[in-house]
Amino acid sequence: MYRADGSPKPAAAALYDMWHATWTTRVPARHVSLPAGRHTVRGFYGRYTWQAVVAGGGGAASGEVDFPAAAGEHQTVVLRL
Repeated sequence: MYRADGSPKPAAAALYDMWHATWTTRVPARHVSLPAGRHTVRGFYGRYTWQAVVAGGGGAASGEVDFPAAAGEHQTVVLRL
């Protein structure tokens, strides 16, 4: 995917785009409904790293969550801040 001089071939750019755009799920804070703190996200099966930051110095939390294919199409995850 890279030439001998280290420059990327078109496949490297396509793979980078898949990892950082197509296969990345981002949830802007404005999409989370408070005070319930619930949001529905479409994503891919697998392990995700998440981070939540509460505006105004309200704290932050992070962790990992798994979405296994064996659990089915609709899954619920509770992230406790």
